Parts: sequence; C-alpha cells; structure tokens
Amino acid sequence: MAVRMYNLITIYMLAIGITRAATWLFKITTKANRPHFLDVCQPNITLASCTGFVNEYSCQGIRTNLMAEINVSFVSGHSSVTAVAVMFIVLYLQERLQLSCAPLLRPMLQTAIVSFGLYVAISRYTDKKHHVSDIIAGALVGAGSAMALFLGYLPTMKELPPW
Repeated sequence: MAVRMYNLITIYMLAIGITRAATWLFKITTKANRPHFLDVCQPNITLASCTGFVNEYSCQGIRTNLMAEINVSFVSGHSSVTAVAVMFIVLYLQERLQLSCAPLLRPMLQTAIVSFGLYVAISRYTDKKHHVSDIIAGALVGAGSAMALFLGYLPTMKELPPW
C-alpha cells in the first residue's frame, strides 16, 4: 500500500513538474499579452494614422506589480495545473474504483471533479486574466501530461492487487 501511494504520488508530481515547465516555456517564448494589457500598461501612443500595427510604445501605467505579469498570458498556468489534477484523479478513479453496489458513484465523482476544473478555467476568462485560446491550450498541456504519465504507469498499476 505504501509503495503504491509513493509511486502514484511520484508520477503525479512528475506530471505537475512537466506541466509547469511546459507552461513556463510557452509563456516566456510567446510573450502574449493578457486581455487587460491596455488597462495596466496604458501605452503612450499618438496615432497620426491608423494604418498599421503599433509595436513601439512605452507603458505609462503606475501599477508596477502588475507589469511583470502582463506579457505571460499563453498558456494558462491555472488551467494547465488544474487539468493535470483533474485528469489524474479521473483516470485513477476510472482504473481503481470498482463498486458493484453503487455503479453511479464513480461517474458522479468524475463529473464533480471535471466540473471543478471547468469552474477554474471559466474563472480565468471571467477575471480577464486569459483569452479562451490560452485556457484551452493550458488544459490540453495539463491533460496531455497527466494522460501520458498515468497511462505509462498503468501497466505497473494493473499488477497491484485492488483495494
């Protein structure tokens, strides 16, 4: 039992680590602006003619604590880490929770857990912290990491006796 928990927690922590690393790699390479960029930055732009993309500006915003986080929108870190947790728990319940006396308990638990993950993702959009594409990409990064590591660990899990 202790070895099983140790292995499971190790795989889970590895999935979290891979997800966090991939998320920050995307964030620092894409430098995508957050939806509230204009509000925080308040760029000083004089538009003589609106005939092109403005890529030279200077921020006039005084909220320096928010300036460091303004260009790291893609991918959503909250969505990616939540997706790892949700996918890992859902897969674990699918594999290990076999209840013949309450056959609907497992899908109900899985639905509740996925609903929590969706709540976190939607809250990132409604708080104007991320674009929809950032949230979806974060969820795909997290779910992909969890699935890859969990399914890689699954053959050794099948050798263990059930609870």
